[in-house]
Amino acid sequence: MLHAQTVRKERARVGGKAYSYRVMEPLPPLKGIVLLMPARGEQPKELFWHTIIPKLLAAHGFMTIVPSVDYALILEDETKSILNDIVAFESGRTGSTTPFFIGGFSSGGAIAAHYAEYLLSERGEGVVQGVFLIDPPLDLARLYNAWTRLTDSGCPEEIISEGEFIKQYIEKVTGGTPDERRDIYVKLSAFTATDAVGGKAQSLKNVPIRLYTEPDLKAMQDKYCADLTDQNLNSSDLDALVACLKKLGNPNVEYIKTEGRGVHSWNIADPEDLVKWVERWSHRK
Repeated sequence: MLHAQTVRKERARVGGKAYSYRVMEPLPPLKGIVLLMPARGEQPKELFWHTIIPKLLAAHGFMTIVPSVDYALILEDETKSILNDIVAFESGRTGSTTPFFIGGFSSGGAIAAHYAEYLLSERGEGVVQGVFLIDPPLDLARLYNAWTRLTDSGCPEEIISEGEFIKQYIEKVTGGTPDERRDIYVKLSAFTATDAVGGKAQSLKNVPIRLYTEPDLKAMQDKYCADLTDQNLNSSDLDALVACLKKLGNPNVEYIKTEGRGVHSWNIADPEDLVKWVERWSHRK
């Protein structure tokens, strides 16, 4: 049974810049902390309307932290500093040994993957108990090539504009195309399918990870443009990531492909089942 839970708003400053985040307090006793990253354009308070995951986590003793950060597909230094500051403050309040999970949806899932990789590579495996990603774009080269191809297609202006936006954003952060700047793409991508060890994703080889997607190409074609291909679906990244992590020896990769739950939405992650997964891995030593 869900009970009304308190959502508090926090404000702080990092490097002279103000930022905010929201926290849903859990029913005691506290079992863990979940850092949950919103999607592009999704404000922290809106996330609590879009999914009941935080409410269910709270009912089972888990605190949920939802930061407000600028849109990105890479982990910029400023975002890293903000997340470090939030996690340090909330962990200090609750105890440094509290189990810690990271998750997110869409672009928020990309940042969640990046931040998990950073923590695991810099601070050791025990710092993150588990990672869950809901239909995130992870491979910048795949994303660039798939969406920029559509800028010269017969797709509606909405899709062409999206392709232009993605192209310009990725070129800005990488300094060029995948052919021109391959090493930079590998360095900045949360996962690189063409790299033997997955690029930065090799940091996830020993952590429990759950991935969600609904790869309904026909629905996407019907809704947006007939010229869309499998490469325009984030599931192409997740298919390759699962294969890579299993090859690297991760026995705790779970990949959930849904049907009829809504393409690219919070809804593809079953909240009750996800919370059970978090609770199960919160006991991991």
